[in-house]
Amino acid sequence: MRENQENRHVFDEENPSNIDVDFDALLGELESLRHKPRLTGSEIANMIYAVYASARRDVRTPDDTPEHAQDSYKPDEEDVRKLAEERIKPLLDSIVEKIRNECGDAGSFAVLPEALKLVSGEESKRLTAQNKTENVKKGDFVAMAEYYPYKKTIAIDENYTPLRPSEIIASLADSGYGVAPTALHHEFIHAQQSTPKEIKNKILKEIAENVGFTLLLNATMAFAWPAAPLVGGGWIARGAQRNALKRKKEIVKEAHAHFGSQRHTSVWSSLGDYAQHMEISYSDLFKTPEDMDRLLAATQAVRRLYALGLTDGDIGELVKTATWDKKRLGYGALEDAVDERVRQKGIEEEDLDNLVLADDIRRKIYVEKVRLIAQEELKKFYNAATQSSI
Repeated sequence: MRENQENRHVFDEENPSNIDVDFDALLGELESLRHKPRLTGSEIANMIYAVYASARRDVRTPDDTPEHAQDSYKPDEEDVRKLAEERIKPLLDSIVEKIRNECGDAGSFAVLPEALKLVSGEESKRLTAQNKTENVKKGDFVAMAEYYPYKKTIAIDENYTPLRPSEIIASLADSGYGVAPTALHHEFIHAQQSTPKEIKNKILKEIAENVGFTLLLNATMAFAWPAAPLVGGGWIARGAQRNALKRKKEIVKEAHAHFGSQRHTSVWSSLGDYAQHMEISYSDLFKTPEDMDRLLAATQAVRRLYALGLTDGDIGELVKTATWDKKRLGYGALEDAVDERVRQKGIEEEDLDNLVLADDIRRKIYVEKVRLIAQEELKKFYNAATQSSI
């Protein structure tokens, strides 16, 4: 992987690429989109605030409120929030539909309905309590959403306000992607990586035969709920030290989930930013320099597979069985899939680099288009609402 590739052509004129990509056209489109007029963050916030202000005016005064107190009556903020979000939800629906039609891809919104089907109220309550009493107090990384493989459910912190339509719209208009849909997309990718039971049993058997009971116990817990109780008391916390075997597996899972869910965002401007984010957010995965090497190798393979046309589910199937190959310095299943598709397409290594670069630029174009679509729809909604006093 390379940093700051956006304005660099990998190919040269004497040895043209075997792929049909007009980089000048792509870069020209990206530059044009970036120079279009756009709303500021404060303008976006003010437009959304107007919806809340209108809802606050329209929340019905209780019938038993004394006449002399009706003018000074302060509505319940939860009632205001519900009314405001109800009014702005159609705007989010229209934005998503326009993104799908004009960009040809709804991004994280495409998987959102399926991801929401996996959300468990019980586990969400547990995660909310865990974040409040443990993670926050200890200053650890707080997971606002998490996938539990054994339960096949997603938990969402009940205090996670970015799930509100108004906040998703604000995020789309300001950044070009929805924070909450992206987070749920991440967890949904993990759901597509869940290791089949027979493979889990095979892995555990191999560990037991080769390294003994202690590592077997740690590996067993690696497949379980991240805070599952041990026999005899005590807990394995999410931030506890992970054994080397689990780290190798978790690294490729997180590389896929992060890049896959962030493909339609502009979160990281460089590989360095991405690596730093991962090292800070998942400090328990990076105990040695080799762990970072594994992350970069996994991410490169994942980027290549997406550029070659594979989907979240396709790559998830590969991740299920992917193990670190120290001779190839990569994850065997991913590298094999890359090699196979390169042979099928009849392209060279340089062509593959160009495919990845083109995919990167197209994703940047996508973010700019989404931002402009969201701003345009928000302005129309605000103007119409202002004329009719919402």
